[in-house]
Amino acid sequence: MSLRAVAFGDLATGTWGAALSPHPELPSVAIVGPEARVVVGAELSGGTSAGDEWWIAGDGLDLAVSPEAADDAEGAEGDLDQRVTVRGALGGEHPREADLIGCRSARMGALEPGRSQLLRYVCAWFAAGEGLALVAVRPRRAAGHGDERITATLFSGGHPLSVAEPRLSTTYADAGQPVRATLELWLAEDEDSDQREEERQVQYPRRAAGEASGTGTSIELGPFELRVQPFLWRAEGREGAGIYLLAQAR
Repeated sequence: MSLRAVAFGDLATGTWGAALSPHPELPSVAIVGPEARVVVGAELSGGTSAGDEWWIAGDGLDLAVSPEAADDAEGAEGDLDQRVTVRGALGGEHPREADLIGCRSARMGALEPGRSQLLRYVCAWFAAGEGLALVAVRPRRAAGHGDERITATLFSGGHPLSVAEPRLSTTYADAGQPVRATLELWLAEDEDSDQREEERQVQYPRRAAGEASGTGTSIELGPFELRVQPFLWRAEGREGAGIYLLAQAR
């Protein structure tokens, strides 16, 4: 798997973080907040199966990323989206121990220097095993959204549900930082198997809306400009934390 991403945080304390390993030719990076401290060269490692732990190691960072559940988490072409717990040391000016909820994702060859124009990684986590994760990759010479490869997973009751048609709309600030986003996730027809057959015939999207919360950061990562912004998400009356990660070719 060429691309790996992890995001985690807590609304009550304002603590959040993200780590990205975009491609073998590019350095890995970790960002932790609320101070928005960037650790370039952080190592994001671990096994490739759904039940394996990952680790984030760097300057003042020593975190274990553990899946909440390993069942049916791997999608087509080796895609992986999971809710996770992140535990360990969050260093910096005020060292602290972390025990946070988040999500992780992996994709095969998603962000390639010279061939990729844009990567958007959006994730959110709510209480009781709920959440979502979306990865959108746009090729270098793509005309627009229609040429993106967009894959997403919805977490319900701790279980991943396959999204057949994910849609992401984003509003950006003048500097290019994402400030608002809306998601529309159409599930595959055979999901929600506990519903009656006639109920499954009525298709409707699962929706979420998010807005920037706290201070994000921007750095250069090889040929890409990387922006990471903590988000406050709302979906079906629930409120949760999340991250919007944007990598754009310079």
